[in-house]
Amino acid sequence: MFRIASDENGAFEVGRNKQDIQFAGFVEANFPEYTGMAEEYPDFKLWYATLHIFDPKGKHLKSHILLEGSSADGERGVIAKAKIDLQAMIDEALGEVKREDIKIEPFKMEYEGRTFGIMQVRNRDEYQLMPGGMVFRGDGTYSSCNA
Repeated sequence: MFRIASDENGAFEVGRNKQDIQFAGFVEANFPEYTGMAEEYPDFKLWYATLHIFDPKGKHLKSHILLEGSSADGERGVIAKAKIDLQAMIDEALGEVKREDIKIEPFKMEYEGRTFGIMQVRNRDEYQLMPGGMVFRGDGTYSSCNA
């Protein structure tokens, strides 16, 4: 089990609903392996709205994953749409929620051939969001290439 602290900067959403069901929501990019021309890369950088749902003890129950588009579609617009869709997923799946720290178990799953989840990093007290790359430390703090 590890803790994810609620983020005041809006990098992600965590909390629980009235039934104590926990959630973690992200707008994240997938950086698939690509060996072509650099100017073509935006066509391959995919953006997702992801909502992971956990029981009161932190065990992963299910995930809602929505492909929003690629950076070639206009990265700012795709990210803005993903944030709106993430909030709609939270509202629909969980109802009224309270943003607060959560404690969950690492997990991973496959979706359309890509790995999603939050997995422990080499037996350290760090856990990496997949595919986004954000790293959560055991104390609840995080680091990100975007932070």
